Amino acid sequence: MATFDVSGNIPVFSQMPRRVRPRLYSAAEAMGYRSAHRRIRRTRGRAALQLCVDCTAPADTWSYNGNSPFEQSGTTRKKQKTGVVIQIPVTWSACVQDYSPRCYSCHRKFDAPKES
Repeated sequence: MATFDVSGNIPVFSQMPRRVRPRLYSAAEAMGYRSAHRRIRRTRGRAALQLCVDCTAPADTWSYNGNSPFEQSGTTRKKQKTGVVIQIPVTWSACVQDYSPRCYSCHRKFDAPKES
């Protein structure tokens, strides 16, 4: 059971059992693309429970906003309908605040290359 400070509102985590202490994440922590998305779901919940930030339809996925000082890049594997597995370039951030809920349509438009 958690103990509380004098006001009775804030749990004192150092006195909580180890298994229930929340994990405090560092935004600068290096992590993979899939791990970053698992972290978002764990801390902010499923995107399907939110509304799309662009069109207010029900959201489908968490979309990286592309404006993080902690941005990382690499590749991830994606299986096509034909069964062929390809490597696609991706960028992500370890910071959960750098993501917004979007529907599939708005996510594709947001990620599309911008024409100059």
